[in-house]
Amino acid sequence: MSSIKFTKDEVQSIVDRAIAEFGLRNERELSEYLKISESDKTKRKQRGTIVKLIERKAYQERKNVHYILTGKEEKDKDQKQVPATEIDLEEKVKQLEARIIILERLLSQSKSNPGRRWYDDVIGKKK
Repeated sequence: MSSIKFTKDEVQSIVDRAIAEFGLRNERELSEYLKISESDKTKRKQRGTIVKLIERKAYQERKNVHYILTGKEEKDKDQKQVPATEIDLEEKVKQLEARIIILERLLSQSKSNPGRRWYDDVIGKKK
């Protein structure tokens, strides 16, 4: 996802290209398409955070993200486009892996409570 800061003019250009790429007629329809309110859309445009929403939706809908963000066609037309379900699954796998790492760290740092009997369900041994 994009973490670049855009000027207000750039954000407006991105919004305009997104409207065209998604086949919409105006910004009101874009708000409905992104499932946000009109006032939320206005605030996100001012902050520039609407770009992330547009980018995510473009990936999900398999639209030309590069064109929406830059206004330029991609030079490499052979680039594989990943279906939205694969993108969602990849993101969920990354989130699960991060959670596993956090849990492993927490478990390795935790100390047993000597005043209470505690059994490790995974190993089945008394600690």
